[in-house]
Amino acid sequence: MSIRATTSLGGTASNITVGKVAHGLMMMTWTPEPVPDEQCFEAIKAGVDALPPGTKMFLNEGEFNGHNSTTTNLEMIARFFEKYPDYVDKTFLSIKVQFIPLHQ
Repeated sequence: MSIRATTSLGGTASNITVGKVAHGLMMMTWTPEPVPDEQCFEAIKAGVDALPPGTKMFLNEGEFNGHNSTTTNLEMIARFFEKYPDYVDKTFLSIKVQFIPLHQ
Protein backbone atom coordinates (compact mmCIF):
# COMPACT_ATOMS: atom_id res chain seq x y z
CA MET A 1 0.00 0.00 0.00
CA SER A 2 1.25 3.48 -0.72
CA ILE A 3 0.05 6.94 0.24
CA ARG A 4 0.23 9.30 -2.72
CA ALA A 5 -1.67 12.36 -1.46
CA THR A 6 0.75 14.93 -0.06
CA THR A 7 0.67 18.56 1.01
CA SER A 8 3.16 21.22 2.03
CA LEU A 9 3.17 22.66 5.50
CA GLY A 10 2.86 26.42 5.94
CA GLY A 11 4.82 29.25 7.49
CA THR A 12 8.44 28.56 8.31
CA ALA A 13 7.87 24.86 7.48
CA SER A 14 6.57 25.54 3.96
CA ASN A 15 9.49 23.62 2.47
CA ILE A 16 8.33 20.38 4.14
CA THR A 17 6.07 17.95 2.30
CA VAL A 18 4.01 15.54 4.40
CA GLY A 19 1.48 12.86 3.62
CA LYS A 20 -2.13 13.98 3.87
CA VAL A 21 -2.75 10.99 6.13
CA ALA A 22 -1.09 11.53 9.51
CA HIS A 23 -0.33 8.96 12.18
CA GLY A 24 -1.73 9.60 15.66
CA LEU A 25 0.23 7.84 18.39
CA MET A 26 -2.00 8.42 21.44
CA MET A 27 -3.73 5.05 21.55
CA MET A 28 -0.40 3.24 21.53
CA THR A 29 0.18 4.24 25.16
CA TRP A 30 -3.15 5.52 26.48
CA THR A 31 -4.32 2.24 28.03
CA PRO A 32 -3.17 0.67 31.32
CA GLU A 33 -1.38 -1.97 29.22
CA PRO A 34 0.34 -0.04 26.39
CA VAL A 35 0.80 -1.67 23.00
CA PRO A 36 4.18 -3.48 22.85
CA ASP A 37 7.00 -1.38 21.37
CA GLU A 38 7.62 -3.66 18.40
CA GLN A 39 3.96 -3.50 17.38
CA CYS A 40 4.03 0.31 17.63
CA PHE A 41 7.31 0.51 15.75
CA GLU A 42 6.07 -1.67 12.90
CA ALA A 43 2.93 0.47 12.55
CA ILE A 44 4.97 3.69 12.46
CA LYS A 45 7.46 2.24 9.96
CA ALA A 46 4.66 0.95 7.71
CA GLY A 47 3.12 4.42 7.50
CA VAL A 48 6.45 6.11 6.81
CA ASP A 49 7.47 3.50 4.24
CA ALA A 50 4.17 3.92 2.37
CA LEU A 51 5.00 7.55 1.48
CA PRO A 52 6.64 8.77 -1.72
CA PRO A 53 10.39 9.49 -1.45
CA GLY A 54 11.12 12.87 0.14
CA THR A 55 7.73 13.00 1.88
CA LYS A 56 7.60 13.02 5.68
CA MET A 57 5.03 11.23 7.83
CA PHE A 58 3.27 13.67 10.16
CA LEU A 59 3.38 11.98 13.59
CA ASN A 60 0.97 13.44 16.14
CA GLU A 61 1.61 12.79 19.78
CA GLY A 62 0.98 14.32 23.16
CA GLU A 63 3.19 15.18 26.08
CA PHE A 64 0.94 13.28 28.47
CA ASN A 65 -0.65 10.65 26.19
CA GLY A 66 0.00 7.89 28.66
CA HIS A 67 -2.23 6.18 31.17
CA ASN A 68 -2.78 8.48 34.18
CA SER A 69 -1.15 11.41 32.35
CA THR A 70 2.34 9.95 32.18
CA THR A 71 4.98 10.68 29.54
CA THR A 72 4.76 7.12 28.22
CA ASN A 73 3.99 8.36 24.68
CA LEU A 74 7.11 10.54 24.55
CA GLU A 75 9.20 7.70 25.94
CA MET A 76 7.85 5.31 23.28
CA ILE A 77 8.69 7.63 20.36
CA ALA A 78 12.15 8.26 21.87
CA ARG A 79 12.75 4.49 21.92
CA PHE A 80 11.55 4.29 18.30
CA PHE A 81 13.99 6.95 17.09
CA GLU A 82 16.78 5.41 19.17
CA LYS A 83 16.22 2.03 17.51
CA TYR A 84 15.52 3.44 14.02
CA PRO A 85 17.57 6.66 13.70
CA ASP A 86 17.21 6.63 9.90
CA TYR A 87 13.50 7.42 10.38
CA VAL A 88 14.18 10.78 12.10
CA ASP A 89 14.50 12.61 8.77
CA LYS A 90 11.45 10.80 7.36
CA THR A 91 9.03 12.17 9.96
CA PHE A 92 7.60 15.48 11.16
CA LEU A 93 6.82 15.19 14.87
CA SER A 94 4.02 17.30 16.34
CA ILE A 95 3.70 17.21 20.12
CA LYS A 96 0.67 18.64 21.90
CA VAL A 97 1.10 19.98 25.42
CA GLN A 98 -1.27 21.35 28.00
CA PHE A 99 -0.29 24.29 30.12
CA ILE A 100 -2.14 24.94 33.35
CA PRO A 101 -0.92 28.03 35.22
CA LEU A 102 -0.07 27.44 38.86
CA HIS A 103 -1.49 30.79 39.87
CA GLN A 104 -4.38 32.60 38.24
